Amino acid sequence: MGHATIRLYEELNDALEPARRKRAFAVEVGDGETVVTLLQRLGVETRAVDLCLVDGDPVGLHHRLLPGSRLACYPVFEAFDIAPATPLPGRPLRRVRLLADAHLGRLARDLRLLGLDCALARATETDDALIRRCQAEGRILLTRDIALAERRHLTHRLLVAAGDSEAQAREVIARLQLEGQLIPFTRCLECNRRLVRRVAASLRHRLPRAVAGRVRWVRQCPACHRCYWHGSHADRMAKRVVRLLAPHGEGAAVAREVPPGRGGGLGGRPFSKVPATGPITRSAPLPAHRGDGVDTGRWGGW
Repeated sequence: MGHATIRLYEELNDALEPARRKRAFAVEVGDGETVVTLLQRLGVETRAVDLCLVDGDPVGLHHRLLPGSRLACYPVFEAFDIAPATPLPGRPLRRVRLLADAHLGRLARDLRLLGLDCALARATETDDALIRRCQAEGRILLTRDIALAERRHLTHRLLVAAGDSEAQAREVIARLQLEGQLIPFTRCLECNRRLVRRVAASLRHRLPRAVAGRVRWVRQCPACHRCYWHGSHADRMAKRVVRLLAPHGEGAAVAREVPPGRGGGLGGRPFSKVPATGPITRSAPLPAHRGDGVDTGRWGGW
């Protein structure tokens, strides 16, 4: 019988009493006690652990702790590839894809607005179906359901703590470190598909007459065929993006790159939408042309 020093990182601290969070503390270890039994004794959800270091070396959950050991535990890494360093199962996902449960529809739309791949569960999908879908599509489940988040076979999930949708979006971005993957106004808010740049004249039958005669380019969803363009509620959409990104140091940049509409180009600006009225031939993305008012830089042609 002796003591080991343990330090937990990020959300692994949630199960600890406040005085022990995000700092090293001593804990008594029994003879032959393993990492997993110690974590369970502390109330830590072991399925959320992605990397364990004992005295600086990576170990598995069944590593036996010795008195005087220093144990550090890290949560699932979605932004870093630590596969060469960790012997734990469940390789971190490299291309982040999300699945929001049916109760987080507003969050899913906000994440799509920011350009993130976020599918939305159907209200009829069971918990088992959601787990299978995450495994098949390589998605991280976003949920506020504690029982669902603790399901044994759900290896990649994030238990969302915030109640407000904008706060939820900021929480997801911060905890999964997605700041570098945000490209606003590039996904359909309804279908989650990447939008395709189209010549407005080719879609006159889908656009209001005033819009068809005013803009040169629009974006279209290849799945539901909704069309997006810089419209009357652009300022409101831009302000929402700024609010979502401001805590991550991106708000000022977005404010500069999403100016009020001018002329007929889309630029890096937000959009209005019109629902599809029937099938249309899908097309590949058009090349961005300089001099037509379209921003061909950071926003990828938006």
